[in-house]
Amino acid sequence: MHPLLAAIAISSSLTTPTPPPPPADYLAWQTQRVESLTAEKGWLTLIGLHWLEAGKFSIGSGADQQVRLAAGPERLGTIERKATGELMFSANAPSATDKNVLVDGVQKTSAVNLLTDKDGAKPTEVSVGTLSFFAIDRGGKLGLRVKDSAAKTRTAFLGLDYFAYQPSLNITARYEAYATPRVLEVATIIGTVEPTPNPGRALFSYAGKKYSFELLEGSDAAHYFTVFGDKTNGHESYGMARFLAGAVDAKNKTVTLDFNTAYNPPCAFTEFATCPMPPAGNRIAAKVLAGEKAVRGGRRE
Repeated sequence: MHPLLAAIAISSSLTTPTPPPPPADYLAWQTQRVESLTAEKGWLTLIGLHWLEAGKFSIGSGADQQVRLAAGPERLGTIERKATGELMFSANAPSATDKNVLVDGVQKTSAVNLLTDKDGAKPTEVSVGTLSFFAIDRGGKLGLRVKDSAAKTRTAFLGLDYFAYQPSLNITARYEAYATPRVLEVATIIGTVEPTPNPGRALFSYAGKKYSFELLEGSDAAHYFTVFGDKTNGHESYGMARFLAGAVDAKNKTVTLDFNTAYNPPCAFTEFATCPMPPAGNRIAAKVLAGEKAVRGGRRE
């Protein structure tokens, strides 16, 4: 054979085969993830988090306001945290140029009690134009979470980046349900502790080591949510941790850990989130090169 033809033949035989395309459900998950982030009330609209002490405070975007918002009317109204823990909001009468203030979609002319999101409850939402806020409760610490659908973090979003899909990182782990329901004290990035239902754990091996991940309660008994760290944190991925959610097969005592669907916590996108941190043991002593990478233009610490 001619030397040149031989070289071409050898080169062809050494060509890396094209990997198969990612599964359709994985691509659908990516699409849904972006849609969720960029939704009108998604995490990218978050523009403020204001913790409230006891007392009555003026609220608005004006420089003279005690709770100063990053958008909206200069003088929106007043908010009061009573000694009982109740939050009361009163809207100012709108000026000729202001839009009406709505409470859960209805205009209110009297003081209203703001319900918080404690224990997964639906909080009362106050909105005016593109601005909205509601009360959150983090271990008895009360604050206002403020969103703006016109925020630059949403309108100028750069998209998400992913590691290449790896079928081998869709792991079927052994599921061990706890005989007695447990509540795990989960530390958050803001220094509070959140008691969270902890129905069981996932037992699996990764890069030659055995791990036991504590699983937190998901959307229902057949699903879980968890927080984990690995050696990509602070480099290829967000610094604190990433989130993972999936399905539990209690009958067969298995749980799916598809690290290809590991995703960034809200605090990777904004400083105004209150993210949970990984429980003890939920850290992998190796790189998990799957799932979402660090956010372009986002936070890495």
